[in-house]
Amino acid sequence: MEISPSALEFKGSFTKQSTQYLTLTNTTNSPLAFKVKTTAPKLYCVRPNASVIDPGRSAQISIILQGFSSPLQKDYKCKDKFLIVSLPSPDGIDASKIGESWASLEAKYKSEVISKKLRVNYVITEDEPD
Repeated sequence: MEISPSALEFKGSFTKQSTQYLTLTNTTNSPLAFKVKTTAPKLYCVRPNASVIDPGRSAQISIILQGFSSPLQKDYKCKDKFLIVSLPSPDGIDASKIGESWASLEAKYKSEVISKKLRVNYVITEDEPD
């Protein structure tokens, strides 16, 4: 599976909700199930956070930063990370049920699990006027 971009970059004062997008591309010749995990689940909303991508297809993932109650300091260092886990998906499994059956899929395909980490960078600026 290919993932782009290789790091997530959010810009602003971080007092408002902000969205970045990941593109996951299945470069194999069989369906892949994926799951997106983060070190800060209360801060980010990920849609979809688990699904299936058919061979040669791509999926766009929305990463929504919920925002902070006050602007961040200019020297704030973000330590958040995302982990994208992929594994083979048996034919006929409902993409909307991947989250529920993830544990059993992970156990079944343990040797074929591929994980990739993404760092999150914050570029702290003033908010643009609406």
